[in-house]
Amino acid sequence: MSSALKPAITFFYISLSVFFSCQKNKLPNIDCSKKSNDITIVRNLIVGTWFWNRTQTQPNTVPPNIIIQTPTTEGYSQRLTFANGMVSKYKNDTLLFMDKYDVTYLNEVTGYQSDSSVIIIYKDIGTGQRRWFSETNICNDTVIFYNPFYDVRESWSR
Repeated sequence: MSSALKPAITFFYISLSVFFSCQKNKLPNIDCSKKSNDITIVRNLIVGTWFWNRTQTQPNTVPPNIIIQTPTTEGYSQRLTFANGMVSKYKNDTLLFMDKYDVTYLNEVTGYQSDSSVIIIYKDIGTGQRRWFSETNICNDTVIFYNPFYDVRESWSR
């Protein structure tokens, strides 16, 4: 190999290394008619800011009384921001809380191995204690949080 080619080949390999190391991980394209609760997809797609659309609560009453809340009916907006293992919740741009979060499986809460739904656990920053959790179904622009123990469903969008 000639000495004139060595710098060109070195430059080529360095350029390839820089190009591939600067590539961002592409987010999966999840069709919203088939929301996913795959743990890897939830971990990747949850990061970012989400805006509250709707909460549906079905208290254990007879007859069933479904309660629907929206920004219009309640007169306020909410947003969630997930970044760097932290989640911040805002109501009308006022910070309500900032917690750590983990994406894991429901069996971490229930202890039953068969509980394999993907959940997000919100944990107190200071103590690390669980404050809340919800099952999660997500696509590129919508996430549904569901807590089966309180029968609460929340819909959020980007």
